[in-house]
Amino acid sequence: PSVAGRMLAKQLGYWGDDESMRAAGEMLLPAHAVPTMLVLGGVDKNVPLRVAEGVQGWAHRTLILGGMGHEIQDAPPAANSWVPDVKAFVASALVGTAAATK
Repeated sequence: PSVAGRMLAKQLGYWGDDESMRAAGEMLLPAHAVPTMLVLGGVDKNVPLRVAEGVQGWAHRTLILGGMGHEIQDAPPAANSWVPDVKAFVASALVGTAAATK
């Protein structure tokens, strides 16, 4: 319970009030042209998959790490884990962005 309480207090500290929190969430719902990749923990209780459904609908790539929770943000991933997926996405996005600006 004390860990959950600290997590909740930290989350609530991101926004000054409920209206600001709602407005920020709604900004994520419309599609964006910026190449976007989501990396989500499949069993994340802090940000469950259903919370990100709106963004998943338009994101260019979604990587769901099965069996992982919110701890994926706590430390850098091992180089042989999901890093190659992220590198490939970034390389592809950079190529696409460079081609679009020519």
